[in-house]
Amino acid sequence: MLSRHVSIIDIGSNSIRLVIYEEASIVPSVIYNEKVKVGLGKNLHINNYIEKDLIEKAYQVIKRFTVIIKTMKCKFIYTVATAAIRNSKNSNAILKKLKETGLKIKILSGNEEALYSYYGMQLGFTKINGIIGDIGGGSLELALKTKEKNIKVSSMSTGILVLSNEFGDNLDKIYKSIQKGLIQNGWENQAKAKSFYATGGGWRSIARVGIEIYNYPIPIIHQYYLKIKTLKNLISLIIETSEKDLALLKSIPKDRIPFLKISAKSLEAVVDTIGAKDIYFSSYGLREGLLSKFFINEKYKLNSTFSNIGFYFNSQTDRAGSNNKSLTNWAKKFSITENIDLKLLNIVASLSNISEKEHPEFKAQNAFFKITRKTLLPFDHVTRAKVAIATYLIYNKNLRSTKVKKIIKFLSDAEFEESLILGNLIRLGITISGGATNLLKQSKIDILDDTIILEIPNFLLNKNINLRLSDLARIKSYQSKIITSH
Repeated sequence: MLSRHVSIIDIGSNSIRLVIYEEASIVPSVIYNEKVKVGLGKNLHINNYIEKDLIEKAYQVIKRFTVIIKTMKCKFIYTVATAAIRNSKNSNAILKKLKETGLKIKILSGNEEALYSYYGMQLGFTKINGIIGDIGGGSLELALKTKEKNIKVSSMSTGILVLSNEFGDNLDKIYKSIQKGLIQNGWENQAKAKSFYATGGGWRSIARVGIEIYNYPIPIIHQYYLKIKTLKNLISLIIETSEKDLALLKSIPKDRIPFLKISAKSLEAVVDTIGAKDIYFSSYGLREGLLSKFFINEKYKLNSTFSNIGFYFNSQTDRAGSNNKSLTNWAKKFSITENIDLKLLNIVASLSNISEKEHPEFKAQNAFFKITRKTLLPFDHVTRAKVAIATYLIYNKNLRSTKVKKIIKFLSDAEFEESLILGNLIRLGITISGGATNLLKQSKIDILDDTIILEIPNFLLNKNINLRLSDLARIKSYQSKIITSH
């Protein structure tokens, strides 16, 4: 019997990667991820041919991947080739050899590659307001949704490997080459007052450097945000630092170090030319675009909103988040939540049982780490931090952990207070109901003259409810009171 697993093989210019997702979901859970450096595009600049030894190496890698896919009984298998094979004169011979593995392989056009990268970005952000860019070894793709709701796409042969082969370490020529290509393709100043969304291994390495050297509290590339001035300072730092010193960075894979300055300069050329005001880095791209386009049905697409994300996250971890509706409906009637985003409330309620199967001593920290470390979540980092703190509070009211304190400093006072209210309110709701959240319909909570009043049937009362209510009231320096009924 086949599993619901989805496998995607991406045959790139520099490496071949297999990613297996647990199932098609708006929060794709990766259960296997392997990358093998093959370098199909490393000598294309010489005669536009890929040598036989590289073809054989690619064949052996893909043959191994097919064994893994079959062993894991993947229901869906999709294999794509991008710039290196697309641009090679012997692409037909390469495909013939690689298809001996039994796989169907599609060579994506440059525009298709850009389009799927855009679809992937849509999966990873609640809203895209600007241009997306995906740089690989062999090409650079850009996409933008126009005012007419069409998607403008371009693909240029200015990938990291191509730039290295053509210009070596001449960063000025690299900058001018990309700038020229962008202008010729009509991208100059197309992101004025808008954002740039960057993906691809070379550009994600720039994000890794920023996260490490700035001691950033959330070690997740996806939705790592920088203003353009900060990005330019980071790029200058990378370019001015010796390769020997760059190699000391713990977060950068060693095979990325020789191309780090080229990656930085290429990114600078793009943001300067398109006129972006800021940048978001992304872990989503081509593969997630393929996943969303081919494997996610309309039910998922209709529910792929910020407010529903908790259900999908929960369904892949512990018990499905079926209790969030009762919790949310109970909590949102409380006037203290009037200024809190209901979508955020819904997410915290959905994630309230994220660590239910963990050892009691580790529930809080494991909930915190799941939310702050899970890569494929369409949360900006402020939202991620607020949700992480609120969820931590559901299990433990003492925010003494060093890592938690680091996240708290990342938030403004108002954002931190919002987390405190959400965490303590949902914790109170769970304490009242014992997790059987339909029971909350029999209770009511509100504020009167700076006193939080909880009305509750006598049979639901327990000694912890008063403590939880007091914790919630203390956030706003309120009093608390319980009224019971028989």
